[in-house]
Amino acid sequence: MSTPSFRNGHGYLLISLSVADFLVGCVSVLSIYPSATLEGTADAWPYGDTVCLIAAYVGQVALMNSGLALMLLSIERYIAVAHPLKFGHLVTKKTVSIAIAMCWLLVASVFTTIFAGLPPHFYSPQLYICQSVFTENSTFSLVLLVTAVLPCIIIMLVTSAIAKRKLKESARRRAAMVPAIAQSSTASQESALANGTSQTSLKLDRMVRLMMIAVIIHMCPFVVVFILTVGGKKIPQVISFATYWWLICNSFVNTVIYYKKNAKFRARMHELIARAAPQYCIDFEADLSCAWRSSKRKSEPLSPYENPGRPNLELTGVRTDSGNCVENDGFRDTNSTQTRTE
Repeated sequence: MSTPSFRNGHGYLLISLSVADFLVGCVSVLSIYPSATLEGTADAWPYGDTVCLIAAYVGQVALMNSGLALMLLSIERYIAVAHPLKFGHLVTKKTVSIAIAMCWLLVASVFTTIFAGLPPHFYSPQLYICQSVFTENSTFSLVLLVTAVLPCIIIMLVTSAIAKRKLKESARRRAAMVPAIAQSSTASQESALANGTSQTSLKLDRMVRLMMIAVIIHMCPFVVVFILTVGGKKIPQVISFATYWWLICNSFVNTVIYYKKNAKFRARMHELIARAAPQYCIDFEADLSCAWRSSKRKSEPLSPYENPGRPNLELTGVRTDSGNCVENDGFRDTNSTQTRTE
């Protein structure tokens, strides 16, 4: 929130998705110790029943809100591409904040039944994680699947397909307009912005579409196993383990995608890491960078600054007393250096 570039509707949605994925990661960390012990019993959980209950609740809320945040991002990108003139009126910081708050409050309220034992929670030695047993209540499981999971997938698919079609139509229109406006680059840029297909909008649309594809790829195997389990089918433990943790991995994949595709998010993360990193780590990195540039300079051909009359006069890099790697303001005569050495 302290980053100005994220103080808009799209930024709020990315922050909500980041928080949900971060919570999923925090819950997943609790599985490291039980999985390291390789004990296939309920006694392998070392944190107690209270932590197990909280982990089951937070895990369900975070996973559901991660999917809802992606759904909202798909809708936001659809409006930006299909209805660019209405985007500023529909997608405001207030409306996005209300939508995010409603999603979190609704999901948090629905899953409070876990604290009442509906459904009960337990530690699964096959998955090495605490979870609620939705499969014991087939009615609740089907309602959750029909009202939450499937609509999210359908909305993401439909909005992405429509947005992609709109982008293709807009690209064809711009291609047809190029001969008429070739003399005016300003007019071409204004036309592109009017159609809502600026480079920034296109990059955001590609990023959201990539994240949507990732979540569907990670979610579909789990949904299939979930439906079969609710139907009373016996699923091998290996398949249950693989599909569940494949779903959890989507949170990490989301983080990688918007780190690679969003330059502002990437720059802000680098800034926060630089603030949090100890000073000796920063100094060590600077020393490595300085040494690398120095060795690279020695391996390269002679500098264009070389004096033809004095072939040993080169532009060199030196270290100052403060330890920073900077370029020398002058030249070093290696002939005179050799003379003094002799």
